[in-house]
Amino acid sequence: VRNQMLGVFVETPFAAGEPPRYLWWFIANDGRVLQVVDNLSLRSDGDFADVIGAQPASTLKNCASLADLAALEISTIARSHTARAL
Repeated sequence: VRNQMLGVFVETPFAAGEPPRYLWWFIANDGRVLQVVDNLSLRSDGDFADVIGAQPASTLKNCASLADLAALEISTIARSHTARAL
């Protein structure tokens, strides 16, 4: 659809592991994580495979892993930006 925002791209630092890297998150308008790419390899980051395509947890209590927590935070940020853009 022309001139319709499909989602957002968010770049975040990620210091867990060596070397520190940036993650590129692609988030749909509904908050789903479409892809998480490691800037060093330019490939999908395996640490976040479980959150790809899923609707992130809705509360901190529902987060079972670091990936779940990161997806919740990024999705929340993304939804605030897509809501303003609509």
